Amino acid sequence: MSAREQHRPAGSSPLIEVRNLSVRFGPVLAVDDLSFHLALGEGLGIVGESGCGKSATARAIMGLHRGDPRCQVTGKVLLDGVDLVTRSDRQMQKVRGRRIAMIFQDPLTCLNPLQRIGTQIAETLQTHTGLSSAAIRVRTIELLQLVGIPQPRERVNAFPHQFSGGMRQRVMIALAIACDPALLIADEPTTALDVTTQMQILRLLADLRIRTGMGLILITHDFGVVAEVADRILVMYAGQCVESGRTGKIFRTPQHPYTAGLLASIPSVDMPRLPRLPSIRGSPPSPAVHRPTGCSFRPRCDLGQDRCINPPPLVNDSKGPEHLTRCWFPGSASKAPNTLPPDAAEAT
Repeated sequence: MSAREQHRPAGSSPLIEVRNLSVRFGPVLAVDDLSFHLALGEGLGIVGESGCGKSATARAIMGLHRGDPRCQVTGKVLLDGVDLVTRSDRQMQKVRGRRIAMIFQDPLTCLNPLQRIGTQIAETLQTHTGLSSAAIRVRTIELLQLVGIPQPRERVNAFPHQFSGGMRQRVMIALAIACDPALLIADEPTTALDVTTQMQILRLLADLRIRTGMGLILITHDFGVVAEVADRILVMYAGQCVESGRTGKIFRTPQHPYTAGLLASIPSVDMPRLPRLPSIRGSPPSPAVHRPTGCSFRPRCDLGQDRCINPPPLVNDSKGPEHLTRCWFPGSASKAPNTLPPDAAEAT
């Protein structure tokens, strides 16, 4: 157990607390009144379809929307009790990389193709630490070894194009953890990787979380990915949290129809043979147009009733005080999953 874990184990007071976070781009409401918390050493998976507000949430936490004049961020993002939303750009530059780090989807767009890998990691260490050049060189090699780069002493002088996709993502992880951040945000870190490499990266993130005691927020559209590293899951739809709770409980007994639909679409060796996997009918609402009145999921839900014309609150349900559901009829999804074969969905 690391020193960080000894002082602040998972389940202690929140490392980060997001309160009523909203992100708006002009008339488009990308994130709508989102709240969650994360303890040091804990893993949180944020799941949902493309356009539901996952990445906008991550970028708001990192303060990366500040350069967009169209963007307005409201609410609070408390890191160790300090509200990052009110921090200046100069103050946020000291936070990024040092206290919070982020791994993006495509390492090729983040790594400088003209600089050696070691140089790019060294720049991060020079910015946030007082290490000497010799110590930075040693630390850089240690980081590459930590994330599983073979022959780190030689590969430290290689360029990004000389690495495979999986190895480039490992380099991005090395960059992110270079200054021992308290919180690591991974935004779709396995999207462009093959299944075997995906599993390797996920196991690496899970191992680093345990070894360093950092908090981890994993953003993905794939429930199978979340199962590997998350203690809790937050399901987003149309910019809102529709369900959150412990990973095991959500997998066993999803309470919201949308969560049940996503889980039903995961292939399983026990699944009966079907022409194609089940799917949720329709498409998510575009954030650029008006949301449906009442429950945002109502146009796609097979369980909807007249009451769903009114927006449901996010409340605790029978699964425990930490299990929240935004549905007037929580639990109905497990009795009648909101999934249809694709052909039937298209005909509806």
